[in-house]
Amino acid sequence: MIATMLLGSVCIGFLACNNSDKKAKETVKEEKKLADDKPVVSDAAQTYYITGPEGWLQEDSMINGRKHTKIGSPSDGAGDKFKENMNVNCEAAVGYDTKRYADANIATIKKEIPGVEIEDLGEVTIGDNQAQCFTYTFSYSGYDLKDIAWYLAKNDVGYVITSTALKSTYEKFLPKFKATANTFTIK
Repeated sequence: MIATMLLGSVCIGFLACNNSDKKAKETVKEEKKLADDKPVVSDAAQTYYITGPEGWLQEDSMINGRKHTKIGSPSDGAGDKFKENMNVNCEAAVGYDTKRYADANIATIKKEIPGVEIEDLGEVTIGDNQAQCFTYTFSYSGYDLKDIAWYLAKNDVGYVITSTALKSTYEKFLPKFKATANTFTIK
């Protein structure tokens, strides 16, 4: 089952729901074993790679046994009140194709973010992968934000790449967001 949640104040991330206690225990055990060796994002040992823009801070971590990448912009000076960012999240998406995965997540976003405005940009290619692309605008913690997000599902794993900026500076950062998304590969 696909579920979504707001992560922090600047990104939208996605987490999977467990189907049963037994399966959850088996999954955690397998992920822990594999995570000790290298980052793992699914029971099928799918991993992804992405490279952020030069000068941006990129942090790869494991959250609930899944790889998470956070990429943040450097400060633009004393008046810079918002850190533009990109996030890559993944989750189990058993039985989902890219279109169905994107639709499920967009439906949840519409329910959970009051006043969100969504534009469907359709199917695009990022790296070597077909993805569904959407932009959305919303307000959060006093900021008017704009986000471009790519959704894809491959080998029962769903991937979401979100890129967030202030609505007023979004166009300035869009080329970096797209260039970074195009480095995304699944190994």
